[in-house]
Order: sequence, then structure tokens, then C-alpha cells
Amino acid sequence: MTKRYLIITGVSVIMLLTASAMILLKNNKSATDSNLLPVALHSFKIKDGGWGYEVLVNNKIYIHQDCIPAINSFKRFNTESEALSIGNRVVDKIKHGHKPSITVQEIKDAHIQY
Repeated sequence: MTKRYLIITGVSVIMLLTASAMILLKNNKSATDSNLLPVALHSFKIKDGGWGYEVLVNNKIYIHQDCIPAINSFKRFNTESEALSIGNRVVDKIKHGHKPSITVQEIKDAHIQY
């Protein structure tokens, strides 16, 4: 009877500790998410033709992109949707803690002609 009691008590304690750890981790993640700075994306039309985008972090300009990044020439985005497509990739990278750089392959994958 004592051995059985010890096993049941031990399993109960392990389950209680596991549940407590899961609750603490969930609460910690929620607190971290709420402490993140807000990230926003805005497109803008360029007077000479074409489009660009701005990434704002905490309502301050973090990236002002008035040309297609990563390519060897200075070309503007042809449409607003092209600018927003790449801008959204940059925002996703920022939100996931990655460098906000764009590669030529990402430009090609977005079907942007330059």
C-alpha cells in the first residue's frame, strides 16, 4: 500500500509541476508579445513614377525604400502591390526577429519585373 501511495503521489507531483511550467511559459510568452513594438507598413507613390514603401517601428520610420532592393540597378516598383508585397516580407522578418534584408531570389519569387 505504501509503495502504491508513493507512486501515485509522485505522478501527481510531476503532473502538477508540468502544468505549472506550461502555464508559466504561456504567460511569459504573452507578456513578451505584448511588449513588442508595433510595426507598420505604408506604400507611397513617387513623383517621377513608381512606388516605394516605408516600414515604421513604434511610429517612427525604420526603413524608407524608394527602389527595388537587392538588384544591381536603381529601379522603382512598378505598382503599389509590388511595393507592398516586398514590404510585407520585410515586416514579417522583423516580427520574427530576422534581419530585414531582401534577396534577388525573393524579388523573383514575388514576380517583380525589373
